[in-house]
Amino acid sequence: MARPREFDYDQTMATAISVFNRLGYHAVTTDDLRLAMGIGRQSFYSTFGGKRQLFLAVLQRYTDESVSKKIARLQSHHSAIAAFEALLSTVAEETEEVRLQGCLGINTRCVFTPQDSEVEAILRSAGTRLHTVITLRLQQAIAEGELSPIEDISSAATFIQNTLVGITIAAKTGIAPEALRNMASFAIGGLRHQPRVLP
Repeated sequence: MARPREFDYDQTMATAISVFNRLGYHAVTTDDLRLAMGIGRQSFYSTFGGKRQLFLAVLQRYTDESVSKKIARLQSHHSAIAAFEALLSTVAEETEEVRLQGCLGINTRCVFTPQDSEVEAILRSAGTRLHTVITLRLQQAIAEGELSPIEDISSAATFIQNTLVGITIAAKTGIAPEALRNMASFAIGGLRHQPRVLP
C-alpha cells in the first residue's frame, strides 16, 4: 500500500506558485522548489514528476484561479461599466508584495514562446474564458445603453484584457496604486468614446 502524502498538497502548490513567480521558470532549480515546499526529493518526484510537470500543474492552477476571480469581479456589479472599472482596478487593491510579484500568467507569456504547445494551451484557454465573459458584458452594456454600439466587440474585449495586462505590468514596476486607478479610469473613458476601428 502506498504511503499517504506527508504534506499539504494545496500549501505546497501555493508555495510553488510563489517560487516560480518570484524567480522565473528558468532560474528555479528542483532543489529550490522542494526545499521551499518543505518536501523530500523522493516525494517531490513521485508526486509532481519533475520541474516541468510541476510548472504546468502550477500554471494551470494559477490561471484557473486567476480567471475565476476576474470573472467573479466582472459579475459582481449589475452595471457592466462598473464591472469593467472593478476589473481594471483589481491590481491597485492588491498588497504591495502581490503587485511587485506580478502575474504568473503574464510572466510566463514573456519567457515562453507560442511554440511551447503545453504552455500555450493553458494560457490561451485562460484568455479565451475571460474574453468570452468580457464580450458578454460589453453586449449587455450596449443593450442597456451604457455604451454606444461598438463596431468590433471582440476588439473592445481584447482592449480591456490588454489594458489589464498593462496595468499589471505597470504595478510590477512599482507604480503607485492611485496611478494604476487613473490608468483604469482613463481606459474606461476611452471605451465610452471608442474610436472607429481601422480596417
